[in-house]
Amino acid sequence: MLMRATISLVALIGVLCATLNGAGALDETKYPDWKGQWVRADSAEIAPWDSRKPWGLGQQPPLTPQDQAVFEANLKQLAAGVKASDPTARCIPAAMPRARPHSCDDSGITLHSNEQAVIRELISLDERDLRLLRNEITTFDNALSKPWSVTQSYRRAGSVRPVWTERI
Repeated sequence: MLMRATISLVALIGVLCATLNGAGALDETKYPDWKGQWVRADSAEIAPWDSRKPWGLGQQPPLTPQDQAVFEANLKQLAAGVKASDPTARCIPAAMPRARPHSCDDSGITLHSNEQAVIRELISLDERDLRLLRNEITTFDNALSKPWSVTQSYRRAGSVRPVWTERI
């Protein structure tokens, strides 16, 4: 008797589940069109972390005194042709995962080694030009004396097929 009741219950659940409406299809008109390849709008891939400021010390990151010394030492290494502090020196691709191993860019601006950095990004299309994408990045890290905010701009590449570049 117990087996018959269990079978009936399972059958009832099956019928009820079959009559439920499935999840609706994704309505793509609700979301911005971010398709295609996006490249840095300001000097392509070689732009500094804050493109409004010059490369190197001109970036003026709000670093603690200890991390400012590390940054200046990294700049001296780069001037000598050595990129020891930058993971791309070991042929790690210069893409998003590369930005996470304790550096903002390849200029030597480092993040704290305790890996407690919090990076908040607000990504939106420019209201006046839908071919421009804005990324407002705020970094909270123990290497910084205060949160550091920059806005990076990207433009949609006109080619149908993406062109991926690597630089070492």
